[in-house]
Amino acid sequence: MAEGQLAHGQAMERGKLRAETWVRILSASFAFVIAISGIGGGVYLISQGRDVGGLVLILGELGLLASAFIADRRRKPQKRN
Repeated sequence: MAEGQLAHGQAMERGKLRAETWVRILSASFAFVIAISGIGGGVYLISQGRDVGGLVLILGELGLLASAFIADRRRKPQKRN
């Protein structure tokens, strides 16, 4: 009986790790698509003569990416070996 419970617990842990990995891959992919769309939109606006709007959009996108990176670093302290 104990072996069955142990195997079940290990299977549940493997499933949890797979799900967490999948969520991280999807969230990084969606963040990339959103960032590229925003930067591409800014480039398009600049090419259409809307210099200020395009620059604001590009800088806003880069600011969002930087703030998300910094917030993630502060939330998860680095592990030291």
